[in-house]
Amino acid sequence: MHEPLIQLFRRQLQDRLPDLAGAEATATIPISDRLLTQAIAASLPPGAPVKEVQVRAEDGDRIGLKVSLARPSFLPAIPIALVVHEQPTLPDNPVLTLRISQSAPLVAMAERALRHAPLPAGVSIAGDLIHIHIQTLLAARNLEGVLSYLTRVNVHTHAGAVVLMVQARVAKP
Repeated sequence: MHEPLIQLFRRQLQDRLPDLAGAEATATIPISDRLLTQAIAASLPPGAPVKEVQVRAEDGDRIGLKVSLARPSFLPAIPIALVVHEQPTLPDNPVLTLRISQSAPLVAMAERALRHAPLPAGVSIAGDLIHIHIQTLLAARNLEGVLSYLTRVNVHTHAGAVVLMVQARVAKP
């Protein structure tokens, strides 16, 4: 993109998009299993207890993970089933909650490893619930201003993709 245009967009963002006041947008954004798996791989720090996470979205707000631990290295990938438990409500509670929906000894081991792993900013685990704090995730990437434009974020799944359903609005002055 041409540098003067980039500067124009940056100024607009800094000023809260005054020349787009009243704009509204709705988007349905499917994110493939492959892209999610690559994004997780890119965010795993070297030496983390989790070596790899493969994502497989399923129909009905379900996500299957295969978690490979760094140690003990002889363990096969551990399957973990997640279900979307609670959607974010904006602006009051911008938290997506996933529930671990099965229990087995290997899953318990993976859960312990995940609890002690350095999780990305904005991700926490409490019992069988994984909380994804959208505001903290955005702030860690210097994108916290984005949340002020979002009026709705819902996460659903179908086979092969996690689907974000987003509504945004630029307030009128």
